[in-house]
Amino acid sequence: MLCHNHPTIGSYNYIGIKRGVAEVRWYCMKLKSSLFNIMFYLFVIILLSVELIPFFTIIIGSIKPNDELFDPSKIIPTRIELIRYTDAPGEGMMTKDFFIQLRNSLIISATAALLIIGSATLSSYALARLNFRFSKTFAQLILFSYLFPGAFLIFPLTFLMMQYGLYNNLASVILAETTISSPFAIWLLTGYFTSIPKEIEESALIDGCNRLQVILKVVMPLSIPALIAVFMYTFIRSWNNYLFPLILLNNKDLWTLPIGISCLLGSEIVV
Repeated sequence: MLCHNHPTIGSYNYIGIKRGVAEVRWYCMKLKSSLFNIMFYLFVIILLSVELIPFFTIIIGSIKPNDELFDPSKIIPTRIELIRYTDAPGEGMMTKDFFIQLRNSLIISATAALLIIGSATLSSYALARLNFRFSKTFAQLILFSYLFPGAFLIFPLTFLMMQYGLYNNLASVILAETTISSPFAIWLLTGYFTSIPKEIEESALIDGCNRLQVILKVVMPLSIPALIAVFMYTFIRSWNNYLFPLILLNNKDLWTLPIGISCLLGSEIVV
């Protein structure tokens, strides 16, 4: 005799239909997700293509012969000429001066960025965690100082570098770049450090870490995105700076790439 709870053929069909509907819904959701991903990646590819077209045009134009340079029908050059790299007028590309200027720019930019990471991290942590007197006022003054352009400091910085014997030295430009970039770096890192839960640092202090170990082993690993942003900002700003190297460096062997490129454009610089 069959039990009343025993499944019948109709119930099996109902379960099968229900399972089939669920599978169809799952495939539809997967298809929608795939279509969304395809559209998203197509949009990213189109956006990157638009952004890279000027860069591609510059590279292609630099190896085109002169008779094809302004011919829109010849996007791809029929022959490649490297004369603009090997035989440029003045301080030419791919010459000894170019590599010296490249080295100087790398030294200044990388050193200034690393100094900013070290000094701004300590300053920002003090403002974010140590409740000393006038800490908020001090933080506001640091941000307020960022409103003034770097050109305001060129004369006092030049005077200081002469007083300390750093004029006509790469160290003078490094210190100047560190001074100019510090307010923004401190402001950015202070906000990021404030968002880190204090309980994590308190746990490290209970485990026996001192403040410096907390910064090095807890705060900095958690702040890698902000530190990378500060490093890139300082590096790019130092790399593109033209005024400080021009004023503080009197030796041609200490020039940076922006000054060398200005010579490529035919400008006469008297130092």
